[in-house]
Amino acid sequence: MSNTHSITLLNSYHIYLIVLSGLIAGVGFFDFTLFIYMSDIFDQTLFMNWLDGWRYYAKIVILFLAGYIGMPLGGFFIGRYGDIHGRKSALSISLIGVGIFTLIASIIPLTKQLDTIIPLLLGLIRFGQGIALGGLIPTIWAFISEHLPTKHLGVGCGLIMAGSLLGSLLAFVFSANLENALTYDQIMLFGWRLPFLIGGSLACFLLLLVRNLPETPIFEQIHTPNYQQPKHPISSINLDDPTHQEMDILLNRHPLEPTNGKALSFLYSITKKYATYFLPAFILSWQIFSLFIIIAILLPQLINIGFVIKEYYLHIGAIISMFFMILGSLFYGFLTDRFNVGKIIIMGSIFLLLQVMLFFGHLKSGGEFILVFFALLGFASGIIASSPVVIVRIFPAKIRLSGVALTINTAFALMGSLLPFFLNYTTFSWRLTPALYLTFVILVTIFISFHIYYLPNTETDMQR
Repeated sequence: MSNTHSITLLNSYHIYLIVLSGLIAGVGFFDFTLFIYMSDIFDQTLFMNWLDGWRYYAKIVILFLAGYIGMPLGGFFIGRYGDIHGRKSALSISLIGVGIFTLIASIIPLTKQLDTIIPLLLGLIRFGQGIALGGLIPTIWAFISEHLPTKHLGVGCGLIMAGSLLGSLLAFVFSANLENALTYDQIMLFGWRLPFLIGGSLACFLLLLVRNLPETPIFEQIHTPNYQQPKHPISSINLDDPTHQEMDILLNRHPLEPTNGKALSFLYSITKKYATYFLPAFILSWQIFSLFIIIAILLPQLINIGFVIKEYYLHIGAIISMFFMILGSLFYGFLTDRFNVGKIIIMGSIFLLLQVMLFFGHLKSGGEFILVFFALLGFASGIIASSPVVIVRIFPAKIRLSGVALTINTAFALMGSLLPFFLNYTTFSWRLTPALYLTFVILVTIFISFHIYYLPNTETDMQR
C-alpha cells in the first residue's frame, strides 16, 4: 500500500479524536441547553418572585439572552487566542469555562435574604457560560478538521454535530423527567442541582483528556520559523483532494495589516481582507442554528400554538425528531466524505424542503401519523452536519479559529436571541410561519451551495 493512499485512512487515534470531540460538543450543549429546558423548574426555585411585571422580562434576559450575548465575545477572544497560542489551549480554556460556570450554577444557595441577588448571579453565570461555549464549538471544529485527513472531515463534523444534538436531547429528557422522578421538596432541596453538577463534572473530566492531546499538525506547521508560502497558484488547488491536509496560501498572498495587538484593529483587518468568505460561512451557520433551534427546541411549542395535537405526542415527537436528527447528521457526514459537499447540501436541502412541506401539510390534515413525520423531518435536518465541513475550510489556517468563531457565534447569538420571539409572535397570527421560515432558510442554503461548489479555494493541501 502506498504512503499517499495510507494517509487517507482513519487510524485508531483519529477515531479516538472524533469520539472525544463528539463527547466535548455533547457536554457543551448539555450544559448550555439545561437553562432552556429547565426554565419551568427555575420558576419554582430561583425565580419564584420573578413571574410578573418587569421581573418576568428580566428573567427571560437572564435565562436566555445572557448566554447568547456572551457567545460572540467568547468566540472572538478565545478564537484569537487559539490562532496565536494553539487550538489545544483554546479548547482547554473553553472547557474550563463551561465546567466551572456550570458547577457554580449547581451550588447557588436558596435563601430569602438573597432573593434578588441570586437571579442576577445566575445571569452572570449564564453570560460566562455563553463566553465559554462561544469558544468551545468553533475550537472543536477547527481542532478535528486539522487532525483528520481531508477525506474524513465529514465523519468528524457529523459526529460532532450528532454529539451536540445528543447532549441537547439528554438535557431535554433529564429536565422533563425530573419532576416525575422527584417530589417538589426533593427538587427544591437538591433535584434541580443534579444536572448542573453532572454536566460541570463531565466537562472537567474531559479537560483531563484534552490535556494529553497534541497540538494540531496544521497549527504547528504554520508557526514554524521555516514556514514558506507554497508556490502553487491558487487556481490549481484541489480542495477535494483526499490525500492531503490543509495549508494556508491566501493569507500569505494577502497578509493582514499590522494590528499592534488591538482587538478592534484585528477585527477590522480580517473582515476587510476576507469579507467574501464571511458571507457563505454566515449563511451556512444561520442554516445550522435555525434548524437546530426550531427542530430540536421550538417545534413542539410552535405546533401547540397553531394546531391541536395531544401534549403526549408533542413530547414524544420532540424526542423522536432529535434522535433521527442525530442519525441524519451521521448519514450526511458520511456522504460528505464521498461526494462533492456542494452537491450534498443541495440535494439534502431539497429533501429537507420536501419533508417540511409534508410535515406541515400532515398537521393541517389532522396529524394522525405525526410521529412518523417527526422522524422524517428530523432525519432530513441532519443536513446541518455537512455545513461545518465547508465553514472550517473557508478560512485560511492562520485566522481559521477567529473567522469560524466570529461567524458561527454571530449567527447563533442572533438566532438564539431573536428567532424564538419572532416565531412565537408571528405563529399566533399565521400558524404556518415556521414552515415559511424554514422554506426561506432552505432556499437560501440551496442558492449559496452553488457558490460553494465553485468557491475559490483559500488553501492548498499538504502531505504529512
